[in-house]
Amino acid sequence: MNKSKNQRFLQTDARIRDYVLRELITRPISSVTVREVCDAVGINRSSFYLHYPDIYALMDAICDEKLSELSAQYSEVHSDGAGFNPLTYLELSAAHIYTNQEFYRIYLRDRVERDIEQHLIPIVRDVITPYFRKTAHLSEREAIYHISFYNTGILAIIRQWLGDGCPETPDEIIQVIGRALEMPMKLSQNSSRL
Repeated sequence: MNKSKNQRFLQTDARIRDYVLRELITRPISSVTVREVCDAVGINRSSFYLHYPDIYALMDAICDEKLSELSAQYSEVHSDGAGFNPLTYLELSAAHIYTNQEFYRIYLRDRVERDIEQHLIPIVRDVITPYFRKTAHLSEREAIYHISFYNTGILAIIRQWLGDGCPETPDEIIQVIGRALEMPMKLSQNSSRL
């Protein structure tokens, strides 16, 4: 059976994913069982296992898919030859998060920082670090410290935004992030004058 071409397989997969994501809005992943998913979706356990080895692998597949979508958008922007523009990346990220709010609420709630950073490593390594080194004249090591600082702050703002139900538009949250990112620069400039 060619799984990728089988319409029934794809429909079942969509039902499995939809059910699990709906449940994860209010429950931790550890409380969702394969048996429960099978009962809710109307399939047997062997059908579930054709799709995923367990619930965690299912969530990993969903994470990979959503973050690949975002990464593809980053690649499109980066491939146009214009180079890295942090604002463009933040705009793409905010729009993607806004469109996929439920997924990101679950993702940021259930993932430890290490998992989140693992998904960000290629973007940080290939795009952001060279930008920091070039524009801020930082060593690679110092750029890593700066990136860690900014990533932590941006994630905290995004978590708060999602937790509050995304009351600001993506453009408005980008302005909030932009002002927050400017503060350390202003403090640094002020302290150098003293």
